[in-house]
Amino acid sequence: MEYKGAFIYVEENTIRENLEEDEFLIDELVSLEVFDQAGKKLGFVVGVSNNGANDLLSVKTNSKQIVLVPFVKAIVTDVSIKDKKIIINNIEGLIE
Repeated sequence: MEYKGAFIYVEENTIRENLEEDEFLIDELVSLEVFDQAGKKLGFVVGVSNNGANDLLSVKTNSKQIVLVPFVKAIVTDVSIKDKKIIINNIEGLIE
């Protein structure tokens, strides 16, 4: 295999053009504001990580704490890159 151990680069536009409707690049999510379904601002995204099962949004809350929010449809109900916001189902104990 001639590519084993090699770095392979892809143009960013090529990646963006091939994303599915519910797929995002990490840099698109970082800095988006996070709101609950009632419209209350809860904080903003400072990072994205993966725990092996799913992606996690690191959200800096209004009280300056970092909270990990599972990036799954049951919790993250809407992502709008255009409006720079994420709406979550703030289940009890997630973000206070």
